[in-house]
Amino acid sequence: MNKKAVAWLYEQLPELVEKGIIPGGSIELIQSHYGPVDKRFSSRTALTLFGLIGAILIGLGIILIFAHNWEQLDKMARTVIAVGILLLGQNVAGIALWFKKDTAAWTESASAFLMVTIGASIAIIGQTYHIADDFSNYILIWMLVSIPVVYIMDVKTPALLYLIGVTIWVVTKETSDIDKQFIWIL
Repeated sequence: MNKKAVAWLYEQLPELVEKGIIPGGSIELIQSHYGPVDKRFSSRTALTLFGLIGAILIGLGIILIFAHNWEQLDKMARTVIAVGILLLGQNVAGIALWFKKDTAAWTESASAFLMVTIGASIAIIGQTYHIADDFSNYILIWMLVSIPVVYIMDVKTPALLYLIGVTIWVVTKETSDIDKQFIWIL
């Protein structure tokens, strides 16, 4: 049952007993049937939303810090940065998955941060070693590598980012008949 409806019912119970509609012992039975109401529901949603925004901004901020002096870095330093960013994202997601599995704000934020770091690492390696200049292939590789995050973290944010990424890939890709069939697999 909806938590707001249960909270409303709990507010109405004293009045119903006072008017004699239900007996006084029924309050405990009703409350034991529906269980306790978590009154911090709206604060959890706000905390999750701000954690999500913060994780994405932190990930993008890390990228901008390195982008400022990007020209002075050699290939090895760029590779170490790319792998370091990816390992940082995986560690944050692992900590959230291991220790904070029940906290939606942690798992949503960590999974969003991991998705951003995966994309950043692929972009850094691709740009450093001139692997590919095709944007649609970059998005496709990013989304394919991110599929395990969607299932392992078991939260909504990576799934939403995945759907957005696949949609961007479909819009930017010049499709042939084979590619159109591949879209439905993704």
